Amino acid sequence: MATFIKEEFLNDNDYTFLYQCSSDNEFRKIIEQTMLARGYRNIGDDVYEKGNGTLRMLFGAFYKHYKMEIMPQYLGDDQVRVSIKKRSSGFAGGVFGINQIQKELRELYMLFKVL
Repeated sequence: MATFIKEEFLNDNDYTFLYQCSSDNEFRKIIEQTMLARGYRNIGDDVYEKGNGTLRMLFGAFYKHYKMEIMPQYLGDDQVRVSIKKRSSGFAGGVFGINQIQKELRELYMLFKVL
């Protein structure tokens, strides 16, 4: 079980949180379950993707595509630092696409605050 401790860093493109958890492997499982429940798939190297990038290029904002990096780092003393960064800009969807990416990142921010 993970317990939220505090926010460490916030800006428009990434967030960093500190949790109390016995290991980063345990927290990786929590991340995996959470992201799968939201429709994401793990494409490796702590990167999660939702949607299809090719269809996003073809149909723009009418087709959603998100790519996020969620990287846990074990600090010792049962503390895990988790960084959430967007890995797609949303430019393929124009202004609406950029807003969709920002909205999804904010939703992940709220979700990870209550883990």
